[in-house]
Amino acid sequence: MNSITVICPNSRRCVVKITPSTQLRKVLEEACLKQGFDISAHQLKHHNHTLDLALPLRLTGLPNNATVEMVQSASISNGIPGQIHIALQLPDGSRFMGQFPNKANLLDVLYEFSQKSTQDLVKCADGQVPCCAYMNKEYRGEAELKLTTLEKMGITGGRCLIRYFAMRMSQNEMSKLENRLAEEYERTKKLEKVYETRKMENERRLQLENEREEIFERELKMKREAEATRMLERSQEADRNPENAIHTTLLSSAGQTQNGTECVADAERLPQASSRLIQLQSLLNQVNTSLTTNTGDFPGEQLIGEDGRIHLSDLETAARTENVRLSNSITPSSEVSHLAVEKCDRMPVIIRKDLEWDKSIKDVIKKQDDIDDQFFELTVNDVRSIRQDLRAEAGIQEQRALLPKTYIAEKNKRLKEESYKHTVVRFNCADRTIIQAQFISREPVSRLFEFVTENLKNSLIKFDLCLANQKLSSTTLKNLIEIGVAPKSSLYIRFYSQENTFAAHFVRDKFCEVSMPEADELSRKWLSVNGIYQPYVPKVTNAEDVRPNGKRQSESLANDAGPSKLKQRHSENLPKWFKKP
Repeated sequence: MNSITVICPNSRRCVVKITPSTQLRKVLEEACLKQGFDISAHQLKHHNHTLDLALPLRLTGLPNNATVEMVQSASISNGIPGQIHIALQLPDGSRFMGQFPNKANLLDVLYEFSQKSTQDLVKCADGQVPCCAYMNKEYRGEAELKLTTLEKMGITGGRCLIRYFAMRMSQNEMSKLENRLAEEYERTKKLEKVYETRKMENERRLQLENEREEIFERELKMKREAEATRMLERSQEADRNPENAIHTTLLSSAGQTQNGTECVADAERLPQASSRLIQLQSLLNQVNTSLTTNTGDFPGEQLIGEDGRIHLSDLETAARTENVRLSNSITPSSEVSHLAVEKCDRMPVIIRKDLEWDKSIKDVIKKQDDIDDQFFELTVNDVRSIRQDLRAEAGIQEQRALLPKTYIAEKNKRLKEESYKHTVVRFNCADRTIIQAQFISREPVSRLFEFVTENLKNSLIKFDLCLANQKLSSTTLKNLIEIGVAPKSSLYIRFYSQENTFAAHFVRDKFCEVSMPEADELSRKWLSVNGIYQPYVPKVTNAEDVRPNGKRQSESLANDAGPSKLKQRHSENLPKWFKKP
């Protein structure tokens, strides 16, 4: 007899004995009962592929002695039984349709269909017993039909076809069926006792894991605070060292000026030497700080000017600024900065479906479809415009400064934060209902999920927010600018339930209904404080060897000075008939 190894969520392996006709539902049921997990909340996967629990083993394509994984099911019913559409086919070919919960047994299904049919499907004549067949497996007799539910058959949702027929069974077959049902009942009772014990162990293990995680987070927080305090003390000590060094240098220089012949010369060199020592000491402090804090030696945002150059005269100011920043930033975390942004008035509204507005949109789309092909032909003016743009782009590339990408990205991020202060987000539901809300652009992404959760009837329901084909994650480490939502975007809401409409999940009283022009006016007022974002393009200005026209200065000077000596010498050696008269 073959077996299947099930890897459970508690990292234990459960071996289940199987036959080719064993349903995968039986495998999942036995593994869950042995390890103390809920059957309805888990499913089986093989190589990241979800297995159909209604199939027998011979139809699944699994190899012998396969290893499958038990994972939590994505669609959890939360105790609400799912509805299944059942089609019952009679021996004469006729079919009856009905809707039943997945907890219903086959005997109840036959009783329900008996009311629609002209014959009694449960009480058969001539000593026959009712029988139902599904996926090449037969369920015979009232006792087995009563113990077999749709969920045990592996049917959890959707539609299915069950064949019904009546058959004769001998006394020997009836006794074998009763013995098999009794053995299965006793086996289930034993597994249920093991299930209760394993369930308590899982709960204790989960509680212990949560306690250890809390202790670990608490210790990590204390360690970070101690490290921040140590960094603050080191930065303060680094600030005191330059003052002592400069004071000692001045005293030694003043003591050496007692000689009469060298007094005037030393007095003239003293300011220059002291300023040089200040710059060197600040550079040394900056290197020490970078080594202790494991950061870059020369922060680009402090040393690189707007012209793309590094000026040594600004090195002292940059070092002092870096020390002050390190001394003041006790918890340098982007999460704290994002969470520190206060919430604004969301002004939640739903946009009414206006027939006139839909008609105008259709007219615009129709006009766009009716564009003549001549519009897409390339004209002389288009070529001139393209040439002008290419020249401008070439000029930018010639004067581009050699700066790291991280510095340019950080610069553009700050420019976006200065330009995009407010953000308007529209949430699209499956029934084409649009929800509009207002946000601060520096708010974390988790505020989007909080806004949706606050307006739901059931705050525990799971959902996803998608920007085009990109699924957003609820995080506090990124703001709306970093994920590309600011300043104005449309997100799509997808619920993990059968109903995805606005009325099924949202509280209607929390929203005001407005038309599309009114919503656009609210959006325009909220975005009026935003500026125009101009991306940062690093250029090297005032270059000594490059002119705006792209020519080098040496070439232009040579042209201004007249013909070169080589050209003059060459023209003197020409024959008389070749020279100009």
